[in-house]
Amino acid sequence: MTEFSIWEKLKEELSQDAKIDQKVYNSYISKANLIENQKNDYTLVVKSSIGARLVEQFLPNISEIIKKYTNQLPQIDIITNEEFKKQEKINSEIINKIAVDYEFSFEHFIHGSSNTLAFRAAWSVVENPAQWSPLFIYGDSGLGKTHLLKAIEYEIKNKQPNLKVKYITSEEFGHQVVEAIQNGSDAIEKWKKNLFLMIFC
Repeated sequence: MTEFSIWEKLKEELSQDAKIDQKVYNSYISKANLIENQKNDYTLVVKSSIGARLVEQFLPNISEIIKKYTNQLPQIDIITNEEFKKQEKINSEIINKIAVDYEFSFEHFIHGSSNTLAFRAAWSVVENPAQWSPLFIYGDSGLGKTHLLKAIEYEIKNKQPNLKVKYITSEEFGHQVVEAIQNGSDAIEKWKKNLFLMIFC
């Protein structure tokens, strides 16, 4: 049974439940949406924070009704429409970021005789960063320098996600150095201590 059919049956039962305040039902529960995140784990999306507080009183009733159809007591979180939209936006940005990063992976790099050396050197940084530091890639515009640098970042983050890697343009780095000097900040020193690898473009 899908979360939609469960929710429709649940609303039908709640509308007839004497323990449920009908004003709360009509204003919030009937207009809410139930989303199944994973098996037996649900999010109930209501229209406002006031509605969330009111509906929360009836979570035991809602849980028991869901249990009738799933044979398990569910985990239910209540969030507002606004919170749900924010979370969807964050999830969308994460998915887009992953897609963009993967586009600049080594797998998608078109290499031939003219850039084989640069490709191998970039891959060597992934396999043994300490041995290939610093690596300087020079060439005309449009030959794949940025792609290779982003590919290094992508591969290291994938292979060792606990390592901190920062990709930054030289212009942005220059601005941050000047700003740090003017403000007496130790931001650059913190970078040097905390980062495993810094990649300049």
